[in-house]
Amino acid sequence: MGPDEPSRVKQDRYHQRILDKETTAFAELCDVALPYLISYLKKCFPQIELHLQETVAIDCLLEYKLNPHTYDPAKAPLLAYLKMAARMDMLNAIDKEKRRERHLSSLDEYPYSDQLPEGGTPDEHIPFDDWLQDHTQLSVSELLDGLDNFLDATEKKVLLLMLEGVRESDQYAGTLKLSQLDEKSRREEVKRVKDRLIKKLRRYGKTIKNT
Repeated sequence: MGPDEPSRVKQDRYHQRILDKETTAFAELCDVALPYLISYLKKCFPQIELHLQETVAIDCLLEYKLNPHTYDPAKAPLLAYLKMAARMDMLNAIDKEKRRERHLSSLDEYPYSDQLPEGGTPDEHIPFDDWLQDHTQLSVSELLDGLDNFLDATEKKVLLLMLEGVRESDQYAGTLKLSQLDEKSRREEVKRVKDRLIKKLRRYGKTIKNT
């Protein structure tokens, strides 16, 4: 059983006090609204971990505090407005996480040659920059420059092939000097190298973002 919803009169009073910038008004609202919103998100998104539910609820309240005039009391009670905002924020968070996982898990399959402009000049709208934004604070060119001390020469060649959209295992096998292996072994070794490279990129991204 979730927390009880305060009366409409109390909700309107909280809102007015926040508009009036009373010192304790927002803290008092949070005491009531935060557990209410978390309980609501648990019911709507039971598959989502508690940490994300709490984060979304907190962020929703902070956004309201920064922009209380976006709420119109004539249209709905305050908590109904906050529930709607929290639900939308959660959907956006889930969508962002899915996009992040899709970009990272398929880095070796994504046709980046179709997304990079001619001449290799980075463009802020290409999908690879979505990954950079989520996991680093670098542009494409800065990433490639910074990898000089993170990847060995062969790994950098493999990465360039991936960014060029190369899919054929034989091209990777030539770079990796695996031509003497049979076709199945070449594919397995190429996949292993790509998987290791992607893991290193993930670690590199986290390292850069946390510095």
